[in-house]
Amino acid sequence: MDGGRWPDWPPVLGGQSYIYHNILLRRLETSFGLTGSVISWLSSFLRGRTQQVIFNNLGSTIAKVTSGEPQKSVLGPLLFLLYTADISVIAMEHNLGVQLYVFDKADGADSLVLRVNACIAEIDVWMFYQRKKERKQITD
Repeated sequence: MDGGRWPDWPPVLGGQSYIYHNILLRRLETSFGLTGSVISWLSSFLRGRTQQVIFNNLGSTIAKVTSGEPQKSVLGPLLFLLYTADISVIAMEHNLGVQLYVFDKADGADSLVLRVNACIAEIDVWMFYQRKKERKQITD
């Protein structure tokens, strides 16, 4: 809480629409050891999708989908948890517990506010470096 209001959460905490496909696939390989046909299958599941809005029989331009996962898929929640797995580690480093929500492990609102703000700042840095790694791989 900064000035009496809770800070804005990083986009990743807002929902699954911020799962970047390339970052997810790289994390599945480097953090969880998935390789070969499993990565190929997941890549084909995520990539090559498009979306379009149709209203009153008029359609928007078809757009390539580079983030998120197909809605109502069985894999969606699991992919989101694997994508954000490091966030719980970051929260624990700030003495916060994560169980699909954040709860305070210590007494005192001021302490909680400081820890939550520090945790959010570190998550923001984590997201920045995930995107930076992705951009570097694209240019290499």
